[in-house]
Amino acid sequence: MPLPSPRLSLHNCLGGWMPAAVRLPLDGAFPGETTLTAVALGDIAWAALPGEPATALGLRIKSQARRTFRHAFVAGVSNDYVGYLVTAADHGRPSYVTCGSVYDARTGDDLTERAVELLRELHAAGRGR
Repeated sequence: MPLPSPRLSLHNCLGGWMPAAVRLPLDGAFPGETTLTAVALGDIAWAALPGEPATALGLRIKSQARRTFRHAFVAGVSNDYVGYLVTAADHGRPSYVTCGSVYDARTGDDLTERAVELLRELHAAGRGR
């Protein structure tokens, strides 16, 4: 899956006193594309994301997956490392976690949506309930 250019938000890292537009490019330090993995075995499903997903993102995946699978699990820092994954709503709030969220505001939500799509594809292929 392609990723936007990584940028370090000094606004998020320095407590919000820097203008939000001040971002340092991190091209070459973080990948420009990544892989998501989804696996199902009977009524159990796993989604593996390449970063550290915020709780809200992991719960969103689990909630959607449990519509078709009895048990759902989310694994982070799998196959790659893209930093912290946060919701678009949290992306602009200065914090330790958003400082480590180096892609644009939609990246955490986009990777979450893709993980849910992969789980739906597994279900359509005959996996799950």
